Amino acid sequence: MLRCSNYMLVVVVVALGAAVGCNQKAEAAGGPEQSQPAQSANAAPKKSAVARLVFLDKAEACECTQKTINKGWTALQAALGSGNPLPVDRIHVDTQGDQAAPLLAQRKIVAVPALYVLDANGNVLEMLQGELEEAEVRRAMR
Repeated sequence: MLRCSNYMLVVVVVALGAAVGCNQKAEAAGGPEQSQPAQSANAAPKKSAVARLVFLDKAEACECTQKTINKGWTALQAALGSGNPLPVDRIHVDTQGDQAAPLLAQRKIVAVPALYVLDANGNVLEMLQGELEEAEVRRAMR
């Protein structure tokens, strides 16, 4: 069932992408009354800004998982660097399930740690899970 759902999600995303692309072409082909800056704005949709991060882990974990969690937390701290104003919440999925539930409803995880990159409305922009690397975290925060 999960594979079918993933396949359907891919089909829907591709179809929406094609529809948006066709719409942009139609708008770009508009008339001479459309200025150059307006055409450029239609060609590149604006990505939502990153507003906060949530690091999802477990309070109680085996030694191997705890090592992966600690490595991920260290990678996140390094990616943030000093003076980065981006707020970070740390939620233990095994003891703070009520706080984790809204994120898991948007995107489920199969491994901890997981890093959710959220916009100002709490929508998930990116999600990483498992062994996190500093470079990967930096890319997700852009």
